Amino acid sequence: AAETAAKEAAEKKAAAEAEAAKAAAEATPAE
Repeated sequence: AAETAAKEAAEKKAAAEAEAAKAAAEATPAE
């Protein structure tokens, strides 16, 4: 159970980081 929770937490963290990176890329004007 602990392994599953840790895996889900890692996936959630990765998803959050991807969302943040996407938001940052969209917020950055293309030059």
